[in-house]
Amino acid sequence: MARPFQPAPRQLSGSTRTLLGMRERLSTSLRSPRVIINGLLVLLLIAAAGGAYLLLDEEESAAAPATTEVTRGNVVSMVSATGNVVAARDVGVDFDAGGKLATVSVKVGERVEAGDVLARIENTDAIDQRDSAQATYDQAVAGLRQLTQGPTDADLAAGNASVRQAGASVDSAEQALADSRRVARTNRRVYDEQVRVARRDVSRAQDDRADARGALTSARTALQEAQQLEASACASSPDGTTGPATAVCSNAQSAVEANEQRITSAETSLSTAEASVDSAQDGLRTAEQNRSVGSAQQAQSVGSAESSLRSARASYSYTVASARQQTQPATDGEVESAQAQVASAEVTLRTAQRAVADTVLRAPAAGIVASISGSVGEYVGGSGSGGTTTGSTTTGTTTETSVDASGFVVLTGVDGLQVQADFSEADVSQLSLGRGASVNFEALDNAGVASGTNAEVTSIAPTSVVTDNVVTYEVFATLNAPPERLKVGQTATLDVVLAEAEDVLQVPSSAIETTGESSTVTVLVDGEEEQREVETGVVGDSTTEILSGLDEGDLVVTSSGGGGLTGFPGGELPELPGGGGLG
Repeated sequence: MARPFQPAPRQLSGSTRTLLGMRERLSTSLRSPRVIINGLLVLLLIAAAGGAYLLLDEEESAAAPATTEVTRGNVVSMVSATGNVVAARDVGVDFDAGGKLATVSVKVGERVEAGDVLARIENTDAIDQRDSAQATYDQAVAGLRQLTQGPTDADLAAGNASVRQAGASVDSAEQALADSRRVARTNRRVYDEQVRVARRDVSRAQDDRADARGALTSARTALQEAQQLEASACASSPDGTTGPATAVCSNAQSAVEANEQRITSAETSLSTAEASVDSAQDGLRTAEQNRSVGSAQQAQSVGSAESSLRSARASYSYTVASARQQTQPATDGEVESAQAQVASAEVTLRTAQRAVADTVLRAPAAGIVASISGSVGEYVGGSGSGGTTTGSTTTGTTTETSVDASGFVVLTGVDGLQVQADFSEADVSQLSLGRGASVNFEALDNAGVASGTNAEVTSIAPTSVVTDNVVTYEVFATLNAPPERLKVGQTATLDVVLAEAEDVLQVPSSAIETTGESSTVTVLVDGEEEQREVETGVVGDSTTEILSGLDEGDLVVTSSGGGGLTGFPGGELPELPGGGGLG
């Protein structure tokens, strides 16, 4: 009977037998309670160390905010939209700013070239504002130049001349004050003498009046005595020695008459003396009033001279200080302030220059004037747009999209290609005719496309198009040099530059916080954060121009910090107790 087949025992290699032995020993050791406990302790230590590191890492990340340096560069503000290439036929142009039409330089049927002036609106106010902005800018540039280059010989000579002139003004004011005081003293003596004389006259008149009153009293007494003698002498006596017919009576009567005349004369003298007293008192009052008024006038004159002297001395001190300051080097703060003034004045000047340019309507392309919608003296423009509509023309198997335009001036027979793009209502409000644009063509991979500005906004639709509750406006830009391979209908991206600032300080726009009209940034100085107010200029897509408040190289905080987990310091786990062995 045959035995069932049994395979021969398999011969194991030496390395295999070694691995099997190690597995058996490891299996035996892992079943040991001490090894299991040690393994658990190791796992707990690893978890604790990892948690501590994560906590420390979070604290370090939170304490180190993300920053970026303030740098110099170009800041460009633009709006973009995607559209298609269309064939240009008619172009409507309109004034960007409204105003009274001053001149019309073309006629219907006249051919014009690109850049020709079509019409102008009154621009007196715009020119005045531009000239004022230019003067402010020139003054700011001159101030910065003087700070950085120091005074010229002419500046020093002018400063010295100003000091000499201010010194002469002080001398003149001092002389005027001395003359005023001398006149005041002289007039005071004159007024005092007039009052003294008037008082003397009053005293004399009063004495004369007293004498007249005494003489009158004496005359009256004498009259009474004479009358008594008359009565006695003229009375008849028995012996005939007295009586009306006697000489004694006649003498007594003469005495009475003489005293009556004396009384009359004394009364007249008294009346005259009283009148003299009244007149002298009037003269005294007049002299005292003249002295009071004259003294006040002289005091005012002296006070005015003293005030003029103080002003002259203050002006002299300021002039001397200014002249000395010219010889001192400018501080960094003064230079930075002057640079900020120049930058601000330049922005204002550019705005004013654009306002003047907006008063001139120019042809965006060559063509024939088809219509003019206005006469000199009428109010025109202000919408900054020319209306356009698109249509199509089929020739053989080729269909070309064309443009029908409307505006203050419509040009027909315009050759070339345009890009029609739909801009949002927020972006279109910032556009204006004649503004430069950059067009890129996806299908051409920009091959043969001129870099920089290669188009000009020539039409902005006055009415909107609403699609799915989205409001857009058609904008047409005429291409300056279309690529040879460009076809009507191809997709294009239209970028219109609104403002541009070259070689200016810039920071990420996200780092700026704006509240009302105030803008601030957080600057990291010696590890400490501080708020700093800044003046901003052009706002680009990702960066903003800084006119003042920051210096190149400052660290601006862009976020509060934080970061991902990067592992333990040095990339290694902390050393575990017992060497981390499992055995």
